[in-house]
Amino acid sequence: MEYIVPCTVCGKHPATQGHHLFSQTKPAIRHYGKKLINADWNIIPVCEHCHTGHSNMQGYIKDERWFREQSKIRGVELPWPMRSYKGDV
Repeated sequence: MEYIVPCTVCGKHPATQGHHLFSQTKPAIRHYGKKLINADWNIIPVCEHCHTGHSNMQGYIKDERWFREQSKIRGVELPWPMRSYKGDV
């Protein structure tokens, strides 16, 4: 059975899409792998109204530092950070 959940952002519409908190860019997928980028803790349910153009997504777009911290909390062993990483190693 599939459940319909409300949008995490607005709470008004049913969530029909998933938003990656840490972006699923090609460099990120190459570096961390699709499985980790698509982990359930990196995706939130959103409606198409909020997700389109990311206009309502302030606070729901995370950086690599957040992604690495969340991965470590979950016991995931990570490769070195990407070149663009600005945080502590």
